[in-house]
Amino acid sequence: MAALLAAWLTFMLTMRVDLTEQTIVRSWLLGYKAVPISQITSLRWSGARGQTILSVAYGKPRRFILLSSIIVPTAKLLEIQNDILALRGLAGETLWPPMSTDVDIDKMLERKRE
Repeated sequence: MAALLAAWLTFMLTMRVDLTEQTIVRSWLLGYKAVPISQITSLRWSGARGQTILSVAYGKPRRFILLSSIIVPTAKLLEIQNDILALRGLAGETLWPPMSTDVDIDKMLERKRE
């Protein structure tokens, strides 16, 4: 149990999120996950136990990375969402579906082309 707690604590204390024009990278002491912005298909907001979670879905088959407000402040998570939308050419577009916790980037791009 102590080893599990130590691993979790190490993960939480060393996790970082970096966003460039081409990738979003979630890294920690023992590794990283880089996701090309062009492969991101949707963003989903959720929450549990006082934290806010931004799920970034990408690729086919669909995979996810989770970004938590325990590590990154909620305002920064919102900035990350807005930056991803801007990098996909969707800055200022109405989110689709409206009034939802999900943002379907593929549908938004489809609607923009129409």
